[in-house]
Amino acid sequence: MSKLTESYNHGVDSTPLLEKTIGLLLQETAEKNPDKEAVVFCAEGIRKTFSQLLQETDALAAGLLALGFQPGDRLAVWSPNRYEWVLTQYATARVGMILVAVSPMFGPEELKYALNKVQPQGIVIAPKSPKKDFHKVLMSMVKSDAGSSSLSQLKIISMEGETEGDVLKFEDVTKRGGEQEVERLKQLQQTLQPDQPIHIAFTSGTTGPPKAPAFSHRHVINNCYFTGRRLNYHEEDHRLCVPMPIWRALGMIVCNLNPLVFGHTAVYSGPDFNPLAVLAAIDKERCTSVYGNSPMLMALVKQPTFGDYDVSSLKTAVIGGQGIGGSDLPLPMLQLFRQKLHLTNVTVAMPMTECGPVAFQGVLGDPEEKLTSTVGRTLSHVEVKVVDDAGCTVPVNTPGHFLTRGYYIMLHYWGDQEKTDKAFTADGWFQTGDFISMDEDGYVQLLGRESERIKVGDSYIFPKEVENVLRSHKQVKDGQIVELSVSGETKLCACVVLESGASLSETDVLDFCKDKVMSILSVIFLILGDKIVDPIKMKKTHRYYQIT
Repeated sequence: MSKLTESYNHGVDSTPLLEKTIGLLLQETAEKNPDKEAVVFCAEGIRKTFSQLLQETDALAAGLLALGFQPGDRLAVWSPNRYEWVLTQYATARVGMILVAVSPMFGPEELKYALNKVQPQGIVIAPKSPKKDFHKVLMSMVKSDAGSSSLSQLKIISMEGETEGDVLKFEDVTKRGGEQEVERLKQLQQTLQPDQPIHIAFTSGTTGPPKAPAFSHRHVINNCYFTGRRLNYHEEDHRLCVPMPIWRALGMIVCNLNPLVFGHTAVYSGPDFNPLAVLAAIDKERCTSVYGNSPMLMALVKQPTFGDYDVSSLKTAVIGGQGIGGSDLPLPMLQLFRQKLHLTNVTVAMPMTECGPVAFQGVLGDPEEKLTSTVGRTLSHVEVKVVDDAGCTVPVNTPGHFLTRGYYIMLHYWGDQEKTDKAFTADGWFQTGDFISMDEDGYVQLLGRESERIKVGDSYIFPKEVENVLRSHKQVKDGQIVELSVSGETKLCACVVLESGASLSETDVLDFCKDKVMSILSVIFLILGDKIVDPIKMKKTHRYYQIT
């Protein structure tokens, strides 16, 4: 690749995009590898081969048709990681329905907002857990909203447990389909198209109410395919450990579709992230690859009983996260992961829901400098550019607005044409709302959200840019930037928490940082010692910090 001078990169690739539906991919993979394990759900004690997975997917799909669901209808899933979640994802794809992923952490108001936004015809809910009684919360909300055209008409399917009223049991739905539905399902596989909508995944809502990007088969299959190719998934067999939530776009797409796209085995460690459950899954199932973020992997290696588990089967990791100012993967952490988790192949990736969901990813063999300071490079068949406030492409290594276009960009925000129109330029570029810089090799640093820029004098500061430098000091446990009002003037304050027993002065911290980030000169310091303090609430309500 020739060196870039302008911050524009096109991921040219001779490998064509896949033009298939999820349903056909499942069918083809089951025909090629009928007896190979497709999914393992450790907490539920469930193992399914590809032939079993296809059979049970089609039983559920036929049952949904028997209930009156039609192609284009929306079916929400409100649950942590479970086998029924994945089965519902595949079954809706076989019918041509649209799966709506709803966070199990949503409370009643958030759930009501989500359902009103996408207007689903039905919802699949998890059984009661120690954290939440999903059935009770939903039924209370439906009853309080009696007469509403959106909620009172919902077909409710419970994954397991006792039901009441019109609530259906998941197992019963899988038995509802007859010969007519089975035949129709076969016909649908020949008529469904790759560009039809198939998934809705809510954004994190950091800049306002969560938006609902919609994606087609083509979007999600190819994002999974081309991110996997960067890991040589197309040439090697893997048992993929999935500790991350599959109701997030990254888990739902890159992890859940991996068995269909590559014929690999996906191993789900549990309903929620639990370090010991993940270690046990890697050990028992001999997982060779893992998706996670830096805090997840750090939680594994820091377990007091880490040595009790054999994780020597691991060799590949995708470390995702919006590492602002870098990859959220400092060099000592990378070296620790490689040593403890036996990782020979590591790439970083940056998820963004609207980008279906991986926006950038590194490549195997990236030098440590790139792994620890960037979020990777432009994906295949995708364009990325960095522009100034006037919309002009900036030179390399110059901060600017992140714009992108290509197959992976969402179809639209569901139920919000105004925000959709605002998100795209006239010539089809998606305006992400992020600030990035691109170097001459095409590697990208994420600087922050546009909404997080803080003007100090004639320049802008991104808090995370300073925070990452603070945290790289060996004697600093955490460092965060907050806005304070000093004599009526807004000042930036670096709150620094030291490692136990450490001793640093403001001058020590300033000397360490000033050659790495010039904006540190505009910051005042508050050295907090090594004690946990109360949360500090910033002047701007979109940023809160817990200093620990």
